[in-house]
Amino acid sequence: MISMQSFKNDIFFDAQFYPYTKPGEDPVFAVVTYRGDTVVCRPCALRSDEKCDDDDDNDDDDEKDDIEILRLFRDQDPDCTLNSVCWSQDTKTGDPLLCVAGQKPIIKVLNVTTGKLVKTLIGHGKAINDLDVCPTAPWLLISGAEDNSIRLWDLRSEWEKQPCAALFAGDGGHTSGILTTKFHATGRYFLSGGFDTAIKMWAVPDDLPDGNKGMEEPPIVHYPYFSSVEIHSENVDSVCFFGDLILSKCAEEHRILLWRVEGFSTLDRVPNPATSLPATKTASSETRSAFGPGWQQLVVFDLPGSEGYFIRFGLFNMPFKHPILACGGDLTDEVSFWDLEKLAHGAVEDIGKASKPIVSTKKGVTGERTPSATAWLGVSSKSSASQKTDDAEPELPGPFSAVEPHGSAILSEAGAYKCAWSRGGEWLVVAGARRVDLLSRWMDD
Repeated sequence: MISMQSFKNDIFFDAQFYPYTKPGEDPVFAVVTYRGDTVVCRPCALRSDEKCDDDDDNDDDDEKDDIEILRLFRDQDPDCTLNSVCWSQDTKTGDPLLCVAGQKPIIKVLNVTTGKLVKTLIGHGKAINDLDVCPTAPWLLISGAEDNSIRLWDLRSEWEKQPCAALFAGDGGHTSGILTTKFHATGRYFLSGGFDTAIKMWAVPDDLPDGNKGMEEPPIVHYPYFSSVEIHSENVDSVCFFGDLILSKCAEEHRILLWRVEGFSTLDRVPNPATSLPATKTASSETRSAFGPGWQQLVVFDLPGSEGYFIRFGLFNMPFKHPILACGGDLTDEVSFWDLEKLAHGAVEDIGKASKPIVSTKKGVTGERTPSATAWLGVSSKSSASQKTDDAEPELPGPFSAVEPHGSAILSEAGAYKCAWSRGGEWLVVAGARRVDLLSRWMDD
């Protein structure tokens, strides 16, 4: 674990590694602070001299600052506060771009290569709480805000006249502010969750209008393809797809859920655009689905030390590597880990290729048990983090039995708002109160 000491008495709300890194290239990540700073960093150990400068004004710290700051964007607005960051790319130059947002209803797009502000996106009416870039089309950005709406933006220069390509709100939309949004790996669907306890699944329209037409108002998508307020009882502050399954959490429940939308598969065609709230075969009016009879809970992950909202987990999911779920909390100095490969054999190969569950609600798992992995979570010998791991094969869970963390690591202090993995899974960055922690995952043989 490497603890950054450069920004004291500030809060780091979000972090993300650059997702377009090629194999062998140094991992680079960005964090944003409550005071409006956007910081681009990399682990200091990856520098050619393998050491950091000793004159970073941290002589009084017990540990040396082992994160190298590559670029700092300091907003000139003294009232600027940031809570969300995500990476994109310039489609013409390939330059890395950072999209940042926070308490003011604007999104700023920063060119990391030139150090300049290249675009400002205006349209939301209240604070913006989350951003995500489409994994298959890095010029498409979604934003969720406290004006109860989600906006889809096109960052290409052809869309300068009206960069907002679609607005998701209205009769079937959220009834309160949105806290979290996340694309599916295919880029065809995205999830949203918020203060109204609802989780909704939307589809990106196939017929996005031509930005050159200079339309005054973007088209409005009123109805999602799935909507439920039964899954969680409080503010939904973190969601993501795990293949065609869904992971989600909310404040005060002390748990993360793995569940599926019955009948949903990205192998199927997107249903016809909804013109009303989708019907469902279930008796409950609190869940509506265009895919089938509602939803099914699969696994519950016990999450200690998390009470407040805006605590967002991180999922590492790459082929031929164990998928790892990580999450911290506002009341603990630990980050917890779950090895999702331990839940089902063959999950890595199957996930995302079909909608079949990797976990059965009756027997706990589809297929044979996965043999236990040696040192499935490791912290490098240079780290001061402590860890707890159990290589014994765990009892396989039912849909309502909580799965305790398979491992944990101690952070420099309590309070973790976001966990984010590097593309190859070698690093985990944890953004929190007054610090950023870096954990290296793999142990040397």
